[in-house]
Amino acid sequence: MHLLGNKWHTYQLLKDAFKREVLLLEGEQDYPAFEDFCRRHPAFVAKPVGLAGSQGVHKVEVGEQNLHTLLNQLLAETEATNSRWNFAIDKGVLVEEVIVQHEDMAVYHPASVNSVRMHTINLGDGDIRLWYPFIRIGVGGNFISSATTGGIVACINVCTGVVETTGFDKLGRTTDVHPDTHFTIKGIKIPRWRQLCDKAIEMAERLPTLRHIGWDFVFDKDKEWIVMEGNEVGEILSQFVYHRGEREEFEQFIGYKPTKEYWWQGKYPSKFENI
Repeated sequence: MHLLGNKWHTYQLLKDAFKREVLLLEGEQDYPAFEDFCRRHPAFVAKPVGLAGSQGVHKVEVGEQNLHTLLNQLLAETEATNSRWNFAIDKGVLVEEVIVQHEDMAVYHPASVNSVRMHTINLGDGDIRLWYPFIRIGVGGNFISSATTGGIVACINVCTGVVETTGFDKLGRTTDVHPDTHFTIKGIKIPRWRQLCDKAIEMAERLPTLRHIGWDFVFDKDKEWIVMEGNEVGEILSQFVYHRGEREEFEQFIGYKPTKEYWWQGKYPSKFENI
């Protein structure tokens, strides 16, 4: 799981699918490479190496900033963000070339990099299937499209590539149209859907020991689906959107039903028991 838990490891493994430049910064020794990177990319995305949920992810405009100062600022910000999470054991920050998305996806909210979450389920023996994909669209001028930062999610019909639900945010509020661009969410057609499905399966084949992966894909300016990142914990948000639990369906899908002893719930005392 560390291959996806550490974003730098993921990039090194799947660099050809990212189709953009990424640099790892860990200290002052990385300044020469960072200086060269900034010359090529006057705007970039900063991401803590080992966090999830878009924590610490933001877009940086270099402008007239002193690059030594900027490097130290990025490292200090990442260390401060990591300190708030007990699973943030990987140090360092990635700086990534900004993805220029195609107008077919940018139109729904131009300020954000809108993406599609594709769940791949590896059943073994080359049998890889897709589980309830969904679109993620930013709102309010936010650069991040993730639901954790207030973006809108809506589920996509896996057979047709057409969005078949209304939009939801993390608070459970629904919306039929995007609040900023006023596009009707249900009925959005994802471009080159078959290409995206094939790409997701191809990526899953390259990590055969991970049976469930949540891939985030972006449709770039060259009309290609590229990897934004892979997630070892994929978040089955379709339960949230469709208003139904999917445990039994998932167990039938994978052909395995965990025993009662498998689940951690009930094994440990709850701090809320006496409230």
